[in-house]
Amino acid sequence: MMNKNIKPFISVLILLLLCGCAGLPRLRDVPSFNINNRNYYSLISLCEELEVDFDFDIASGKVVLEKDDNAVTLAINYSWMIVNEKDRKIRSAPIVSEGVVLVTYETMRIIADTFLKKDVRKTAKMFLPKKIKRIVVDAGHGGKDPGAIGAYGVMEKNVNLKIANYLYNKLRSFGYEVLMTRRSDRFLSLAERANIANNFNSDLFISIHANANHSKQMNGFEIYYCGDSLEDSIRFIVEEENGSLANTIDYRQAVSLGNQRIENKLNSIGIAESICNQVCAAGGLNVIGVKSAPFYVLRYTTMPAILIEAGFLSNLEEEKLLADDNYCYLLAEKIALGVNYFKDRKFASNE
Repeated sequence: MMNKNIKPFISVLILLLLCGCAGLPRLRDVPSFNINNRNYYSLISLCEELEVDFDFDIASGKVVLEKDDNAVTLAINYSWMIVNEKDRKIRSAPIVSEGVVLVTYETMRIIADTFLKKDVRKTAKMFLPKKIKRIVVDAGHGGKDPGAIGAYGVMEKNVNLKIANYLYNKLRSFGYEVLMTRRSDRFLSLAERANIANNFNSDLFISIHANANHSKQMNGFEIYYCGDSLEDSIRFIVEEENGSLANTIDYRQAVSLGNQRIENKLNSIGIAESICNQVCAAGGLNVIGVKSAPFYVLRYTTMPAILIEAGFLSNLEEEKLLADDNYCYLLAEKIALGVNYFKDRKFASNE
């Protein structure tokens, strides 16, 4: 069965299937759905972002994408695609769930690279894995802002700083140049955090947080990349992290900056998935997966950026875990390994 988070998108996606993708003026997020423990992405939404014509023959399962002189052909449940008349093998075939065509991250990157290559001749390597050398690690909240507080009194600002410090040391041991937005219990505005990353010319921004929910049963590890959509299920989290900025007209209507560019968004998704895979491999923790949300520190940084929710302080068991130094060190280690794996990952080019 399809993840229940897809249902709000169904009516919109069906309408887009009937109308086609080309010519839509506003960029949208590419929704992701976890099906059988694998992340898939809406192909029709990707087409919308790329302004690519989308044609899906339901009877044959054939999907044709076209723009200018470029064309990509895929088939449902078939692990080959044709990119500009050249055969291309992919690891996971496209699928259809409740009438929506879904593809994996690998396929999404190939498609994006194909249709954007013509527009980015001076930066032809844009869609190869991000070359990561400089990283900013942001420990969320701090000082007068404690963040979430668990039933046992564990403060999010302290958990964030502990994980961030461990992550800082681990990334440095891998040879990265790392800068922390804060090294002590002090308050920084969201704008200050984004500015630190931008002024450092960072290749990656990682913001560390701990989650909270009205339901004490909610648990798990999740990562966010920048997106405009705001589902009801995550509205509380976004408003908590963004503070007063969440309700300002300036924030709601802000012009899309760095992480709204497709290349940064795709790299952010790839890094987030790589980290989730490492955390999954550790076992013992529910990994919710990768989501999108308009967090301020993701929206106003000009490099690939992710926000990690390490667990739920509102869940008694996870509060105990997040208070444990060994557990926080393990999480930091897995985050660093995920970054390192993505950096070394080799995606095939279209050459």
